[in-house]
Amino acid sequence: MSEKKACDGPTRLRENIKALANRYAVEILRTLSPSPGGIIPELSWEDVVIGVLRLSGYSGLTKKRTAGKTREQADFEEAKQRITSGGTLYDSMKKLVAAGYIQATGESGKKNRRFRITYEGRLALAAISTLQGEVRTDTEMRSAATLLLKHKNFIRLLPAQERFLEEVGEVRGNLLIQMPPGSGKTFLAMMVVLNRLEKGFRCLYVSPYLSLTRQIIDEYGELLNKIGYTYIRYDGQSEVAQEDLEHAHLVVGIYESVLNSILEGQRWTEGLSLVVIDELPELSSQTEEVHAYNLGTDRSAKIDYVISFLKQRAQLIALSSRFGETERVAEWLNASIFRPSVRLTPDEFTVRVVENGTEILSSDGTQRYRSKFTNLTDAVLEHIRPDDEKSLLFVAGSRAGAEMLAASLAKRRPLKIAPEVIEMIMGKGDLLPAASRLKDLLEKGVAFHHAGLDADLRGRLETAIRMGAVKTVASTTGITSGTSFPFDSVILMLTPWSGVGFNLTRSRYLQIAGRIGEYHLSEHGGTVYVVYHPPIRQFDSIEKLQSVLLHGPIEPIVPEMMDPSLFTSVVVREAARQQRFTRDGLEESVLTIVAGTLAAAVIDDHAQRTREQFNKLFRWLEQQGHIVLDQTEYQLAEEERVAIDSGLGLFDLIGIRDRLKVLGENPDTKVMLEVVLATRLVQSARPRTVIPSQIEMDMAGLEEIEKWYMDSVEKRTALKELVLHGWVSEKGVAEVITSAVTQKADSAEDKLTIGDIDEGDLSTLVQLASDTATSISQFLDRTRRERLARRFKTLSRQLRYGCKEDMGESDLFELRISDERGITRGLLRSEARTLFEHGYKTIDEIVHRDIDPSRSDLARDRFARNCGLDSVMAKTVYRAALDVVRTRAGKRR
Repeated sequence: MSEKKACDGPTRLRENIKALANRYAVEILRTLSPSPGGIIPELSWEDVVIGVLRLSGYSGLTKKRTAGKTREQADFEEAKQRITSGGTLYDSMKKLVAAGYIQATGESGKKNRRFRITYEGRLALAAISTLQGEVRTDTEMRSAATLLLKHKNFIRLLPAQERFLEEVGEVRGNLLIQMPPGSGKTFLAMMVVLNRLEKGFRCLYVSPYLSLTRQIIDEYGELLNKIGYTYIRYDGQSEVAQEDLEHAHLVVGIYESVLNSILEGQRWTEGLSLVVIDELPELSSQTEEVHAYNLGTDRSAKIDYVISFLKQRAQLIALSSRFGETERVAEWLNASIFRPSVRLTPDEFTVRVVENGTEILSSDGTQRYRSKFTNLTDAVLEHIRPDDEKSLLFVAGSRAGAEMLAASLAKRRPLKIAPEVIEMIMGKGDLLPAASRLKDLLEKGVAFHHAGLDADLRGRLETAIRMGAVKTVASTTGITSGTSFPFDSVILMLTPWSGVGFNLTRSRYLQIAGRIGEYHLSEHGGTVYVVYHPPIRQFDSIEKLQSVLLHGPIEPIVPEMMDPSLFTSVVVREAARQQRFTRDGLEESVLTIVAGTLAAAVIDDHAQRTREQFNKLFRWLEQQGHIVLDQTEYQLAEEERVAIDSGLGLFDLIGIRDRLKVLGENPDTKVMLEVVLATRLVQSARPRTVIPSQIEMDMAGLEEIEKWYMDSVEKRTALKELVLHGWVSEKGVAEVITSAVTQKADSAEDKLTIGDIDEGDLSTLVQLASDTATSISQFLDRTRRERLARRFKTLSRQLRYGCKEDMGESDLFELRISDERGITRGLLRSEARTLFEHGYKTIDEIVHRDIDPSRSDLARDRFARNCGLDSVMAKTVYRAALDVVRTRAGKRR
C-alpha cells in the first residue's frame, strides 16, 4: 500500500503532462484563458470549437446573414466539421478535465454544458508559454499575494503590483496608493488586510458606495470564510448587532455608517489596527454653491471627519486615482506615496453640433470627423462603428436622464441579450417598478443603472456587465466610482436632456473615463467621448470644456467645511462626553477635533470661521436651554443627554419632543410614523425632506429657504408617509410604490409621479426609519415611558420586515433558513404570515405546540401538516426553530 501511495504523485504528474501533449490541448486552454485581470469565462462546447479554429487561423465566422457563403465561411465550416467529427478535440478536452486543468459543469453531451479553466490550468498554460512559475513566496506579503492570486484564479501579479512588493514590501506606516482605475489597487489593499488578519489584528475597509462594499464581500468573502476570518458588511442595508461588529475580524462599511458609529462612540471603532480608505477623491467637495435645499448634503465634510478620526487610531491605507497636489494630502495623512509611473490613457474626443451636422474632434486636435447626423448620439455611434461585440457606457447626470438614454439606445442599437442572462439579472420574486422598466429594456439589449434599482438587482446587473453579457449601458455617475468594467467606450453626455446634475472637474472626469479599466485598456484600447450641447451652466463654450476637462491641471482635493448639522453633532457629543465643561474648555476641545481635518489644513480662514460657528452655536444652545449653567460649569440638559445616549441627534429631539409629549401609550401607527418622519436621518433619505433650522441657516450664512423647496418638502413628506404606511400594512413593494406615487394631493398639479421614489430608495428609507424607531424606543425607555417604548420597538420591527403590528411583536423573523441554493436567509413576509395565521406566533410555538406524548408520530411531522407551508419548507423551518430553542436553552444554563 505504501509503495502505491509513493508512486501516486509521479504517476499523476505524468498523466497531467500527457494531457497537455494531446492535440489541441494548448489551443483549448488558450481559448478558455481570459486576458489579464479579466473575468474567467465559462464557454459552451460551440464557443470552444470556434476559439480553437480562430487560433488556428480561420476567420470566416460571421453573425450576419448573407445571401450566399464566402470562401472564408466555407473553409471555416469545413474545418469545424473536420475537427469535431473525428473525436480528437473532444478527447483532448476530456483529458484536460480529468487532469484538473479545466472544470466542466452541466450534463455531458447537453447544450448547457460549460467549460472553465482552473487555476492549475492557467499555471500550466503560463509554464508552457513563458516557462515561469507563480509569484515567489519569500516574504509575508508575498505569501498573502500568492493566496489571493490562487483565490482569484490569476497566474501572476501585474507589473505595478510586483513593483509594489519590491519597492514597498512590508507596509509599516500610513500609505497612499495612487494608481489609475482598474489597475489593481483593491488587490494590493486586500494583500495588506490579509497580512494583518494573519497577525491577529482587526481591520476596517471603508468606501463611499454600496457597490464597492458589495464588491469586496463578493470577491473576497469566500476566501475569508475558508481561512477562518469573520467579516461584517456595515452599510445600512441590513441589521447589524454591535456584538458582531466588535468581534468581526474585518468590517466593510460605508462612510455614513462608520460616521454614525464614531459620533455615538460605539466600542467597535476602538482597537482597529488597519483602516483602508477607498476612493479618496470623494473627499473633495462637489458643491458649487450652498443653499438651504442642499445644506448638509456634501459628503466631503463627513468623509473628512471620519478619516481625521481614524488616522489618529489606526494605520491607514488610502486608495486613489490621480488628483492635484498629492503631497499636501499625503502630509496630512502622514503617509508615504506609492505611484507607479506607467499610465495608459484612452483616446479622447469632444462632440458638438455644427452647421449641417456634428463635429467630433480629438483632444490633441489631430483627428476631426464630420457626421451628417445632427443627433449627437447617432453621430457618436457612427464614429465608434460599434459591432455586436463592443461595449458602451453612456453617462448621464440623473436617473431620468439615464433611463431616457437607455430607451433611445434601445431603438438606435438593439442587441440580443440571452434570456438566461436576463433571468439571472432579474432574479426571483415580484417585478418591481424600476426593475420592470429595466427588464423591458434588457429584452431590447440595453440596460440602465442607477441607485433607484434594488441593491441586489444592481449587483447582479454589474456582474452581467463584467461578464460582457450586457453591452450597452446608460447610467448615472454612481457606476463610475470604484468599480471598473470592460467598456470599449465611455460617452459622457453633457446635455440639458441628459440631466446634468453634477459639478464636473478634471479629476471627476478622469474618474468617469477610467471606468474602461487599466486591464481592458491595455488589451483592447478605448475611447472617451464628451458630448456637449449647450446651454450647460458650467461650460458656456466648447473651448472652456476642453480647457477644464481635457487640458487643465488636475484639481487638488478640497473638502467642504463641516456643515452646521455635523458641527452641532460634534459639539453636543463632545459636551456629553465631558459631562461638565466650561465654555472655553469646550471650545478648545472642539477646535482641536476640527483642526485634524483636511479642510482645516487647506482652507486659509478655516480656524476663524470655525470659531465664529462655535460662538453662534454656543449662544443658541444656552438660550434654548439645551445646555445649563451649574455654578461655574455647564452641562447638557438632562433630556438632551438621554437623547444623545439613545442615538438621537439634537435636531431629532427638537423635532419629536412635542409630538412625543401628546402621545398616549398605544398610539395609531400613522401618528408614530409622523414622529419617525420628523427625524433627520429619515428626512435625509431620498426624496430629501430636511428643512434646516434657523440656527443652521445662521451658521451657514443663509437668509431664507427657497419657496419651491418648502413646497416640495410638503409633497415629499406625504409621499414618504404613504410609502411607509403601505409597507407596514404588508403591501408588496410594487404596490407600495405605485399606489403611493399615484395618490393625488390637493390638485392635479400636485400629483406625485414615478421617479420620486424607487425600490432602491424604499429599501434605504425603511432601514433608516427602523433604526430611528429603535433609538426613539431607547429614549422613551430611559425617560420611563416603558409602554410607549415597547410600541416604538415593535414599530421598528414592522419597518424592518414590512409587517403589521401583530407580527412585529413576534420573533419569527429571527429564524434563519437555507434555501435550495444553500443561501441562508430569513423568513419571507408571506411565510411568516402563514405560520402566524396557523397559530405558530413564536419560534417557541413552532417547536413545542405539536408535542404530544400520547401520539406516536413525531412533533415535526404534525407541525408540517398543520403549519400551512409545504412539507419541505415546513421541516426546514422546524429544524431552524429547534436550533434557536436549543441555543437559547444553552445560554440560560
